[in-house]
Amino acid sequence: MEIRFNDVGYKSNLSYTNFIINSSIVGIIGKNKEYIANMIVGNIYPMVGDVSVGDVLVNEDNQEKINKMVGYVKKDLDKSFLNYSVLHHIVSILDHSNYEHNTITVRIKDALKMVGLDESYLLRKLNTLSTGEIKLLMLGTVLIYNPKILILDEPTQGLDFNNKRKVLKLINLLRQKYHKTIIILSEDVDFLYQYTENVIFADDCNKVKLYNSSEVFIDIETLISNNVDVPKLVKFTNLANKKGAKLHYHKDIRDLIKDIYKHV
Repeated sequence: MEIRFNDVGYKSNLSYTNFIINSSIVGIIGKNKEYIANMIVGNIYPMVGDVSVGDVLVNEDNQEKINKMVGYVKKDLDKSFLNYSVLHHIVSILDHSNYEHNTITVRIKDALKMVGLDESYLLRKLNTLSTGEIKLLMLGTVLIYNPKILILDEPTQGLDFNNKRKVLKLINLLRQKYHKTIIILSEDVDFLYQYTENVIFADDCNKVKLYNSSEVFIDIETLISNNVDVPKLVKFTNLANKKGAKLHYHKDIRDLIKDIYKHV
């Protein structure tokens, strides 16, 4: 689903920003990334210009439509929910969102199953869950709505290897099988380089722009001009090639190792 920013301005954070997000996995990096996310979901509105999701303009009149189209999984759980049971937490969110409750029990179970949590979790208190379980629960709760667009804020931060792998597998499933547009907010350039198709640099309010991830993350000059760190694999490859190697740029370290054996 297409997301369009048309000459958007907001305080000193965005200045006549223009870009189009088509269906893909898109990363956003930089200090203004949350302003972009909040404009897509309708938590804030532009001071000038407009934002649209599909053919729906993001504004107060259309907020109910936007709520059903866009799911926002924040980085951390609201601490006021910690004493709730999982079921109480989910129901309170659904009530707050005015979501239709017919067949909702089935939807809740299906959504939890999709993120690897069974029905027994419904009676668990949130303060008894691990960081990984809470991340999966937050994602599962948003999936109950079946939104076409998912915004994930640092989805793998604080996770151990197994839970990180679960989240990444789920992101790929949602993209490939269910054709979701997935927007990932992150400062982890290695993660964004490896897993996104496009990326938005949002540090400088005057230079917010969408790039192809495979191209821009190997363009060191553009990274530096946008205050973006160079991914470790790119940094290694660039240094090796300066010393005479003829390596290709790879997103997966296993592919880089194969290339090293072949050319070094």
